[in-house]
Amino acid sequence: MESLPIIFEQFFKDHGLQVPSGSVLAGVSGGADSMALADLLLKSGRLGAVAHVHYGLRQEALIELQLVEDWCNRNQVAFYVLNVDSHDSEGKSIQDWARQIRYDFFKKVIKGQEGLKWCALGHHGDDKAETALFRLLRSRNINPLSGIPALRDFFIRPMLGASKQQILDHCQTNAIPFREDSSNFKTDYLRNQIRHEILPTLAKLNPEAVSRINEAVDDQTRLWAWVKKKFLGYAQRCIIQQPDGVYFLPARLKKMDEDVGLQIFLGWWLQSLGLTGAEVRRACEEMNSKTGSRWLFKTGTLLKVVNGWKWAKIGTSPTAEVSISVFGEGNWSASGWEIQIGSGKCLPAWSLEEASVAWFDMEAVSWPLEIRPNKPGDRISIGSEKKGWTDVTQRIVLSQKRDIVVGSCQLLALDSRGEVVMVSDGSVAQRFKGLVGKGRIGFFACVWRGHTI
Repeated sequence: MESLPIIFEQFFKDHGLQVPSGSVLAGVSGGADSMALADLLLKSGRLGAVAHVHYGLRQEALIELQLVEDWCNRNQVAFYVLNVDSHDSEGKSIQDWARQIRYDFFKKVIKGQEGLKWCALGHHGDDKAETALFRLLRSRNINPLSGIPALRDFFIRPMLGASKQQILDHCQTNAIPFREDSSNFKTDYLRNQIRHEILPTLAKLNPEAVSRINEAVDDQTRLWAWVKKKFLGYAQRCIIQQPDGVYFLPARLKKMDEDVGLQIFLGWWLQSLGLTGAEVRRACEEMNSKTGSRWLFKTGTLLKVVNGWKWAKIGTSPTAEVSISVFGEGNWSASGWEIQIGSGKCLPAWSLEEASVAWFDMEAVSWPLEIRPNKPGDRISIGSEKKGWTDVTQRIVLSQKRDIVVGSCQLLALDSRGEVVMVSDGSVAQRFKGLVGKGRIGFFACVWRGHTI
């Protein structure tokens, strides 16, 4: 078995990193991993400074802070410490909160101190396998079997090729002081359960379990890199960036060999736009099966598919800034929307296929109409098709042929009394419906054009 210093040096060779003397900041908690890392960086001449975050969440944290500071003083290493108010963590995941603070602090030190170019972290091979299992169990991303990257931006992890035992052996051989965080031994968190229960059980079944998991992660990482590279050409042909969003033209993907390849490509692309794994799956499934569908994901992303696979649009909701007062017949436009109100004696200026049209009794309306996006609590009575009042922020099924989401990607028309008259998808409140031979029938036509292709 190779020693830790050999594994450490091999990291820099494998990644072709030329690291100047004194250019590395080490993130050090006081545990065995980070203290071994600081020792290796010091002896190799790469260590420039040490950074430590004191969260104040545990009584022994002060002892760990003193341990790290004493080590830096003995070895004449610059030491930076951040004292954190633990009350800021209330209502948040402690682990996520602490990680974000830690990484933000390291970035601040790197950018603020001349000569520091890299930030080294003490993750090792056991951490890598643990993270892969954690993401496999928790994540719904398109590529859940992913571990810890060895190199990302200016963060480096030179001990990913080593085991926890190799690090402990190195600390013992070199008399390196350290203290283990007591919270790491609690099994309240899934990550700790994986570390102390699942991985040891797997090791009993196969002593090489951790190595096998990490090999699978490395293979998957290389495969995923190949997939991204292969489909980059497809992306350049079918994805168009526009001022109002991103347009996807799947008709240009005719040369893609397999449907599976298309799903992989779509998954990678949609996820890169900020959709969750569950939303990616839903989008891929429904884009294959529905026409004229519109979804507003909780991330604020609007996905619209028109005429099957002719084109789809990804962008933010187009209605956020719309506010129009309408006093009668005429044409209006705002924020990409075009609106037309006319009498029943004429037809909308656009084809009924491209616009949403609602027919209503113009005499029943108390003018002017206010055109705006929906707000929480807005309701519309659609009478016999669905009894009572319906919250317009929910899904309204008007018939088997139309499944409409009335959300922030829709506009409402309200009369002067504040009553919802109609929605831009064509829904009309029961008492405002225009009936042939009764009242003065008008139409409310809406189309969102944004930036057309």
